[in-house]
Amino acid sequence: MSLDMAALKQTFLEESFEGLQIMESGILEINIETPDKEEINTIFRAIHSIKGGAGTFGFSEIVGLTHVFENILDEIRNQKLILTVEINDTFLQSIDALEGILVSYQNDEEPDSQIISVVTNELQMITSSESSIDDQEGIQKQSVDNVSIIFKPDQDILNTGNEPIRIIRDLHSVADISIDIDEESIPTIEDDLLKIQLKWNIAISGKDIDLEEIKEPFEWIEDECEILTFDFVEKTSNSSTDIEYENNKKNASKKESKVAISTTMRVDTARIDELVNLVGELVITQSMLSQKDDNGQIITKDIEDALATLDRQMRELQDGIISVRMVPINSAFSRIPRIVRDTSKNLNKEIILNISGENTEVDKTVSEKITDPLVHIIRNAVDHGIESSQERIDAGKQPNGTINVSAYHQGGNLMIDISDDGGGVNTEKVYEKALQTGVIQKSDNLSTKEINELIFAPGFSTADVVSDVSGRGVGMDVVKKNIISLKGEIELFSEEGKGSLFRIKLPLTLAILEGQLARVGDQVFVFPILSILESIQLKEDHVKYVQGIPSIYKLRDEFIPIINLFERFKIEDNSTNKNKRLLVIVEHNKKKIALRISELLNQQQVVIKNLDKNYKKTDGFSGATILGDGKVSLILDIASIAQEEHGNDL
Repeated sequence: MSLDMAALKQTFLEESFEGLQIMESGILEINIETPDKEEINTIFRAIHSIKGGAGTFGFSEIVGLTHVFENILDEIRNQKLILTVEINDTFLQSIDALEGILVSYQNDEEPDSQIISVVTNELQMITSSESSIDDQEGIQKQSVDNVSIIFKPDQDILNTGNEPIRIIRDLHSVADISIDIDEESIPTIEDDLLKIQLKWNIAISGKDIDLEEIKEPFEWIEDECEILTFDFVEKTSNSSTDIEYENNKKNASKKESKVAISTTMRVDTARIDELVNLVGELVITQSMLSQKDDNGQIITKDIEDALATLDRQMRELQDGIISVRMVPINSAFSRIPRIVRDTSKNLNKEIILNISGENTEVDKTVSEKITDPLVHIIRNAVDHGIESSQERIDAGKQPNGTINVSAYHQGGNLMIDISDDGGGVNTEKVYEKALQTGVIQKSDNLSTKEINELIFAPGFSTADVVSDVSGRGVGMDVVKKNIISLKGEIELFSEEGKGSLFRIKLPLTLAILEGQLARVGDQVFVFPILSILESIQLKEDHVKYVQGIPSIYKLRDEFIPIINLFERFKIEDNSTNKNKRLLVIVEHNKKKIALRISELLNQQQVVIKNLDKNYKKTDGFSGATILGDGKVSLILDIASIAQEEHGNDL
């Protein structure tokens, strides 16, 4: 059986990206003054796994960088090196470089060798810095010549995911080796080939070989192998090697790179078992429905009960498949601590970050696509929302600002709250800028909340100085568009001097929709249930005409814009009974519109099919579905229709 190297490479890359997240979280959370050894070990295991996989695929750039990284971690956990803020910064810079290398390999591109060189040199300089306890105490490093090793792994080493060949490759990456297999250890055809019987003789020759580097590859499997012989010629060396280093740190800054979206998922086996059981039940139900007599006639008894059972099982299967796609929102939250740390450090601000609800589940696609909007909101909260320490003290606040991020389920939706205790939105400044740029007119009667939400208008900004992170207004229109593309909504609550709250509302999944079927002429469309407020009989005396066209409908004390879907989609109105004309009142971002239809049909869950992929982008529709009669029905995009009617004031 041949190995699918492309699939193995993809698995390595996905696991490596996860490993980098583990490393980054560990480095951000570690207590620099008293680092816990187990925390260091967690980071070490992650970097070691990346290094081992990289060696398998011959990714020498990763092997070299991770090897130096490992050595530093090893010295810290063995109390030979003092952890400092500067070392932590270099670790994070190295993680950025590793991510860039992985992205390059994922895109089949060559990694940036200059960045790799700069970051590797930064790491190498750590061990020769004043932080090194060895250097401070004058301890001499142990160098050796002519090492001889007899290496015999445990028989079951493959069951733990470790491979002897990887250990040998790691060893080869730090020294020139010659290796021979012990012929007596070669298994026969009768032996269990999944159990390792082999034994290797390894010889290393050279001068000033670092003994720790030779031992290190075996540390990962020290409980899963025997080192029958480890002989070497010891020598002591006081010499040190000068490292040539150019001060071009600016070239090693993190590039804006997008990690390719993973095409695989890890799924709890319990969820898979539930699906398997459901499939088994469906097979039984299908057999019941297809029983025939000798003449080939279906003889199923109680067919209505059988169909009801089938309906229940299909809904359970549908729910089960959706649950398989659900992942903790933590994958989207994982970048937030780094964003807060880097941005606050750049702006010389002290900020406390609190995250809760990170295990709240949401569809994988939603989790992936919400990350960028979250990052932008967080970055602007740090920059524009939180005042400087002195400004906070002058305002009677604690010098440290606070940002709270939380996720929770509410009414079948995912809710994400991002709040800060900063200065809040300057309503007067927003209003003046909106007047100046023509976003609003003086005649517009807007509430404080409506004025504050003008920051979501395209291109709107109150920033006096444009910087890398800029003011709260910059890019907020993009944030809103991205959230709307996920069928979500964003709302801003702010009190000047006390802080702001951004509340994001998202559907739990983009694959299934609770829909209301409605007929418009001879066409059947799907309305998202969550957008519908009510449906009413159109009364002619409640209609206001503009240039002879019915444009406004008075509903109780409100005046709601009318959109005639017959005209909007060029459908012939074949209705002869004016008393049967209906309006569906829908809402998006607190704005209502009335959609004229012919008839309401039934409600049902529908599976969303992507129009862009299967047909082409079509204005007014977010997707399509296939109905029970086999016909295609288009799903109305209430957000875009409302946007078209109300314009930028949404």
